[in-house]
Amino acid sequence: MELLHGRLEDHRYRDWLTADVDRVFVNNFADVFGCRSACRSQVYTIDSKIAALFASLKSGSIMITMHPIDMIGLTRDRVLRHREKHGLNTPVSENASFFKMEELDLGPANETVSWSKGGGHQKMIKIYKYTRLEQPVDSGNSVFLCTNENDCELATNATPIPAVVNIGELCVMNFCQCKKDVVRTREKRKPSRRLLEALGENGNR
Repeated sequence: MELLHGRLEDHRYRDWLTADVDRVFVNNFADVFGCRSACRSQVYTIDSKIAALFASLKSGSIMITMHPIDMIGLTRDRVLRHREKHGLNTPVSENASFFKMEELDLGPANETVSWSKGGGHQKMIKIYKYTRLEQPVDSGNSVFLCTNENDCELATNATPIPAVVNIGELCVMNFCQCKKDVVRTREKRKPSRRLLEALGENGNR
């Protein structure tokens, strides 16, 4: 076993974190890697980088998290349902998204976690299981489809969009170039102005 100590975002560790890896555990309890992890000047959260690393794994890989990864986008089933509902043709359904997600209950806090053992805290402790699905273009080249039925040519033409984009030394999750689509976040939030400014002409955001 090899252990490394360093920052998850450091590009020097990207290959080590993705090569020959098919099981990942992320202790992001209480959304500590989401918006809470970003300083005022930061554009990307750690969540965005974790999502990109997962999207770079081979099909069949599993990631377990203690909180949903908002920046990872929509599951394949949700993309397909949305596109069908709005009359968007999806000739290759595997391109809709690169993952599925299951929400699993571990049990009430007072029976599950040490910090509440034997107490009266009955809140259910959950974990989130992400499974990397096989796609026609695989080997870490994950893709998704835009679901913006209003005015996005990529959505209308079912054009696969790379799920990961490199901005300088950062490897982060991608957005559609229409920038009006909000499906890349679980809670359907638009990408921030700072994020769009940082993206510029990079990738397909």
